[in-house]
Amino acid sequence: MRERPAVAAVLDGLVDMHVHSGPSPFPRRFDHVEAAHDGARIGMRAMVAKSHHHNTQMDILAMKGRLAGVAASAYGGIALNSTVGGLNVHAVRMCLRMGGKVVWFPTISSGRHIDCHPRTGRSRPPPCP
Repeated sequence: MRERPAVAAVLDGLVDMHVHSGPSPFPRRFDHVEAAHDGARIGMRAMVAKSHHHNTQMDILAMKGRLAGVAASAYGGIALNSTVGGLNVHAVRMCLRMGGKVVWFPTISSGRHIDCHPRTGRSRPPPCP
């Protein structure tokens, strides 16, 4: 068996709190199950799936069968953007009751994000001052 590089030991037991796996309105290279498998492969303990658009705990529950037996745990959460009603206590309560572990404040719906990324029709927004 090959010895792991010393730098790989940093990942042992790590929990990645910000994984943009799929499903998602944006193209993703892998789904939550594949992300958990990849994390387990490198010694991670867990991951939290994040979407800017929906409660990812529902995804985790829907993938429960495929996640069974994966060494790294997968958790969901909710980002309080406009697609879930913004700062919506009901959406937070539902996510947590379903087993969600993380609540993020608004990201793509925050005033700062909107100010820095105006809808100009260009593929890349101008830098924010």
